[in-house]
Amino acid sequence: MPLTEEATRHHDVAVTLDGMGVDYGKVEARIRAKDPKVGPRDIYWATLNQKLLAVLRVGDWGSVARILEAQVDELVERGKPFLAVAQEASKAELRRLNHAGVTEVRIIPYPSHSGPCSACVANRDRVFSIEAEIVSPTLPHQTCVDAASGPCDCWYAAIV
Repeated sequence: MPLTEEATRHHDVAVTLDGMGVDYGKVEARIRAKDPKVGPRDIYWATLNQKLLAVLRVGDWGSVARILEAQVDELVERGKPFLAVAQEASKAELRRLNHAGVTEVRIIPYPSHSGPCSACVANRDRVFSIEAEIVSPTLPHQTCVDAASGPCDCWYAAIV
């Protein structure tokens, strides 16, 4: 018997969160005990937030970035504004690099099916201070953000 779209999504969510070290089933049971009509997307969002708070407490910036990126994906899928969360994901990644001793980064344009975004190509030879980027991240560029597909996939590379 084929799975319904919601059941398939529920399974995919559980697998994603298991990979992040989150017990989706436990969170789902707690939330459904309060409101059995809550959908899997809302449980997913609540679980991401719970995990985000846990990794923020210990300063695990790499995990913070990955969770925020998962939230960006969810916001894009729901057709909701995502730029602020995408910028926070960039800041978390920069903090991770900074804690590893990196002080400068470059932008690496991602070669998408339509080619790399022009804003990232224009900046690829620039050197950026991590401290300045944490305050005001260049990525994602507002000019290469698409409401339907999300921010561009360009990234920061450490200069060592």
